[in-house]
Amino acid sequence: MERPFDFEKKLEVVHKPGRINRQRMSNLSGTTVTSEWKITANADLGEVLELAVYDLQDYFKTSMEIELDVEIPGKSDAKTIFIGIDDSLDERSFSIKVSDKIEIYGKNERYAAQGIYALEDEMNLNEAPIVEPGVKTLKCRFSVREIFTGMRLGKYTDKHLSMLAHAGFNAIPVGTRDVIENQERCDEVND
Repeated sequence: MERPFDFEKKLEVVHKPGRINRQRMSNLSGTTVTSEWKITANADLGEVLELAVYDLQDYFKTSMEIELDVEIPGKSDAKTIFIGIDDSLDERSFSIKVSDKIEIYGKNERYAAQGIYALEDEMNLNEAPIVEPGVKTLKCRFSVREIFTGMRLGKYTDKHLSMLAHAGFNAIPVGTRDVIENQERCDEVND
């Protein structure tokens, strides 16, 4: 029997381990990411995109059982996954370009991160680090997609927030009724 609040552990799993299906891999064609690849990005990463880049590295290690190095600053060479910003994209959009390399661009850092999560989703569906070559440009439907925590009231751990971002949520409500008079709670809300 599950103990009270044991479900919270499941809500903190961002990348499920061992998603790779080696038997299925042999039946798929496309661009295959191997341990020879690396993740690269421009040097001027902000906090959001830097977290997303290292999240992608963790995804490959945890779910696809591949160790990839991160190189910042880095170039968009063959056998790289390059993440960047493209101001020419429509608002709330990102693109994924796959050839002998993978390039992910977002209108801003947050949408570039959504592009990373979309790449992870495609590999999860394929059960392999393989994606079909081509160009996909996608647009998030909602400018604000809010969710209440699935955990105890007001509890948002970093892992849970990461899981929510992977699911496309970009806003959470934060109660402030008891915060004003309690500096520790105020610091938590600001964080």
